[in-house]
Amino acid sequence: MKIIFQIKEWILRFLMILMAVMRSFVKENRISRNDIKRILFIQFGGLGDMVLITPAIRSINKNFPEAEISILGSNLYNSDFLFNFPNVVEIRELDIYALDMRQIFKQFFWKALFQTIRFLRKRRFDLLITFRSLKLIDWLFIEWVFVFFSRAGFTIGINPDYLPRHSVYCRWKIDSELKGQHYTESFLQLLEMAGIPACNRKTMFPIGKAAKKNAEILLSGITDSQPRVCIHPGGTRIVLEKELWHPSNYASIAKHLTQKGIFVIIVGSGEDLKSAETICKENPDCLDLTSRTTIEEMAAIIQRVDIFIGNDSGPFHIAAAVGTPAIGIFTRTKDEPEYYNYPMRNVFVFKSNFTEPPTVDGVLKKVNAILSK
Repeated sequence: MKIIFQIKEWILRFLMILMAVMRSFVKENRISRNDIKRILFIQFGGLGDMVLITPAIRSINKNFPEAEISILGSNLYNSDFLFNFPNVVEIRELDIYALDMRQIFKQFFWKALFQTIRFLRKRRFDLLITFRSLKLIDWLFIEWVFVFFSRAGFTIGINPDYLPRHSVYCRWKIDSELKGQHYTESFLQLLEMAGIPACNRKTMFPIGKAAKKNAEILLSGITDSQPRVCIHPGGTRIVLEKELWHPSNYASIAKHLTQKGIFVIIVGSGEDLKSAETICKENPDCLDLTSRTTIEEMAAIIQRVDIFIGNDSGPFHIAAAVGTPAIGIFTRTKDEPEYYNYPMRNVFVFKSNFTEPPTVDGVLKKVNAILSK
């Protein structure tokens, strides 16, 4: 089986090299700022990844106030909030993670592939930017196929380390060149390769009036003088990778906080119901809003609390974006500073197996330090 996987990887690498070499024979594209009318962002990440591209969207809005922005992502639910930005006119959903090479003989694989290529060729975007080098070569290869056949006027993206000199993109960065650098900074560097200056390097989560109103209703039972702490105990990726900080730790934190008169709110999606149940079973005074809010409403709630505590997941990045002091619990075996290296004083991170592992006492001390300021 291992040999089969190796052969597959060699074949896909060869095809990517072939596309890159063929692209090198094409006359060099030049980008003119006056020609940028239609822009495509490709970002196949989760909710947090969509938050991390917001500085790039803001820079496009500032530099090209008339340009239309389309987004190709893996999940509309995680990216729907981006419609609150000016000129985001289209978000197209494609579950690229279902399109690995094991599905190559299935009809839905080719249907998704050809529909996306047809969409790209029909739009013929003036500028196309992909924001990540997808880790599984199957997904990366498919993304390169999209770019290769897109007919976009100018393309920018990230090359894997084994392709430093040729690319399917007109301009590119090498993946290893961006290691350790926060994703927001890397994404803005990609824009700068197209001559587009960054106007603001901070993430942003725009919240509609209806979501703010609904959040206010949900929190109406809490007195204004009572400190509020929001906890998100879940996270899709860390649950799948079985690296979740155990919910009992959050239960202990919630118990200490409620004993000190701090109101605790639990947020999350339906996937987090079991973790929320563990916390609330020991702390019945907590307000459990798990699966009861939209993403925008959850963001509005996070904006209205004094501190956010949560795993390496989308709500942590939302907290950073709305300006709420955020305590991130990063428990993955692999260190990924690209997600947590925020240049902000109100973002604090505990990292398992690295500089400062998360403990209940450590998190509580950090909460006390923030509230005492």
